[in-house]
Amino acid sequence: MLLDLIHAMVVEHPYWMMLVSFILAVLTDAVWTKWSNAIKIHHAVYAANWSSLIYLFGIVYTLVVMEKDLLQIIAYVVGAWVGTYLAVWHNRKTAT
Repeated sequence: MLLDLIHAMVVEHPYWMMLVSFILAVLTDAVWTKWSNAIKIHHAVYAANWSSLIYLFGIVYTLVVMEKDLLQIIAYVVGAWVGTYLAVWHNRKTAT
């Protein structure tokens, strides 16, 4: 039922998937940054938790790419840039 609702939303409003791709990329890159920091400070539990999210987002991204919509891929790339920038900015802000 939920998948049917999501599918109907995507089919009726294709720009919705651009937003989903953008948000997914922001979250993925933020999680990559957190994972990298957890590895750096040798915190195994945090690193493992972040790693599982990376794989989850990777699976969802694979489903997005399978749609072969260039606008979704562009939104994902822009979201990746924004996600990395925000994660580094946040880490720098909290480190000082």
